[in-house]
Amino acid sequence: MSDKHSRKVAVIGAGVSGLSASYHLVKNGLRDLTLFEKEQSVGGRIKTTRFGNAQVDVGAQFFLNNDSKIWSIVNEMNLRADCEEIHGFLSVYEREKLVPLDLKHAMMLTNNKEKLELIKFAISSLRINHNDTRLKEKTFMQWYNENIGSDMLWIFDSIFKSLSFSDASEISAAYGLLLSEVLMGKSFTFREGMQRLTNSIKDYLGSNNTTIYDHQEVTRIEIDQDEHVGITFGDERTEQFSHVISSVPSSVLSKLLDKNRIGNLSKIRYRSAKYVVLLAKNRLWDNPTDILFDEREVGFPLIVDESSKLGKSKKALFGVIVRGKESQSDDWIVDTVSQRISELFPNKSLEIINSKVFTWKDAMPICNPAMHRIQETVNPIMNRLYLCGDYLGYPALNSACESGELAAKRLLATSP
Repeated sequence: MSDKHSRKVAVIGAGVSGLSASYHLVKNGLRDLTLFEKEQSVGGRIKTTRFGNAQVDVGAQFFLNNDSKIWSIVNEMNLRADCEEIHGFLSVYEREKLVPLDLKHAMMLTNNKEKLELIKFAISSLRINHNDTRLKEKTFMQWYNENIGSDMLWIFDSIFKSLSFSDASEISAAYGLLLSEVLMGKSFTFREGMQRLTNSIKDYLGSNNTTIYDHQEVTRIEIDQDEHVGITFGDERTEQFSHVISSVPSSVLSKLLDKNRIGNLSKIRYRSAKYVVLLAKNRLWDNPTDILFDEREVGFPLIVDESSKLGKSKKALFGVIVRGKESQSDDWIVDTVSQRISELFPNKSLEIINSKVFTWKDAMPICNPAMHRIQETVNPIMNRLYLCGDYLGYPALNSACESGELAAKRLLATSP
């Protein structure tokens, strides 16, 4: 029997990194794999839901043309035909006008001083060495003010709030430069929603005899000194495995393991948020486009028009990220957001006909210089337990895919 066949492996968490780890284990010949997921569906921060006649992504909404790890899986699973480029632009409502979050078009709607600042950023970002550790030691705001300017920082701050739930004054320059690639690259999604990717990986695993426990929360990981890792889940049921990959957030992992093992990982901070979907009877502007409203304008980091997903319908679909209000009731959030949208467009009549609120607890790690310092102290291999997840790199889909692939390779490279 080969080494791969003699292993009994568990993967905890069926988010992007856990699915990536599982996919690469199975693709490379592993035959005994069990995948645990506490939610009823796989995907982690990828979640697609039907709302009226539309498929709405209430988590990650796109990936970029240079996300090589995602594209590798897309191509290997023959999913390219299901992808489509996102045409049109996410725009920021600033100074009572829409500024596209695309460098070329943004420069058409800015003054000469602002244009020069955006050009300077574009040139600097192309020359930057992304492996420069100094970029992890300062915030994006510090780096931008030192090297670029200050007039157009707001446009980057708006991007960061929508993609990471964090501000330019918090996240590292390294992470901010990664997120800023959305300004210059092409964006893609799946016609049926982003969960087409994660569901396809789940189907692939199932067709290769992977045991998948949906809606089964792991409550304990026990690493003994011999040849097993014990996983307790559900109604205190325990199974023994030769190796385990954990892809859950560090905030969850700290509750599953002895704190002496997890060390500084427990100090990584996370930010929670709620995502509100509103279906309105009428559209507020003629040409459906994604509009981002800065927090200074509306009190919420993001209001996005999703009306294009409704086809020729005259209804409007809004997706709103609300952070810092997790303790408020869903009804309060829906009423407050609806009122704020109405105030932005006093000459339009806004009639909400349906709504739904999704809660993202510990949705995103705050990728600041402190998090990078913690990463340097972490050993991703704890005896027979292997770690993966975007908290080990950058909170982004491609980084999560890469982390899962790396964990799978490390496991397969060790003796059974």
